[in-house]
Amino acid sequence: MKWDMVRVKRWIRFFKNHLKEKARGLDFSMVKVTDLHFSKKNKSSYYGYCMTDEEVVKEILGKIHIDRSKANFMDIGCGKGMCLKVAEEMGFAKVSGLELDHSIAEIGRRNMNKLKLKAEIIEDNAIEFSNYKDYDVFYFYNPFGRSIFQKVIEKIVQSIEEKPREVFVAYLLPMQHDLWEAAGFKKIDEGHDNIRDLDYHIYKR
Repeated sequence: MKWDMVRVKRWIRFFKNHLKEKARGLDFSMVKVTDLHFSKKNKSSYYGYCMTDEEVVKEILGKIHIDRSKANFMDIGCGKGMCLKVAEEMGFAKVSGLELDHSIAEIGRRNMNKLKLKAEIIEDNAIEFSNYKDYDVFYFYNPFGRSIFQKVIEKIVQSIEEKPREVFVAYLLPMQHDLWEAAGFKKIDEGHDNIRDLDYHIYKR
């Protein structure tokens, strides 16, 4: 019964969001899974796009105590850019998203342009991306499987060694939470997305 109610609430919220976006020429909420995610190479490692609700993003980022005017934000697996929109509106100095799929990245760029936001969407593989040192706050909505996560965490740790700084990680649907703890990140807060009935963790190192 609980799951049925969560699903009903989620669909009501989805249709409200979608209608509002369509009226403004935007597309954040529509789920999108492309051939890239269905390929034999990627289907067990890279997951399709599903938006984090705007209010949930605000709640999560609001729990990260950092001077946003001096901090840079990155959403890894940013999709169509809802987290980028919120992060820029919340005053982060630099806002970027990393997205592997070209067609989804293009939708995200159109959203940013329509809203006249400066947030950039970088098309790159999270394992190969080389500029993690430029960012202080990272957001993940469980974008890929365990083996990929392990490598990405290693790159973020390496970036801290190259450029010592305080780093925060927000992680919705924290299926690989043990990897962060093993890498020296301390869980400093947690919460629950009541719209999708998902937990989230916030880490710091």
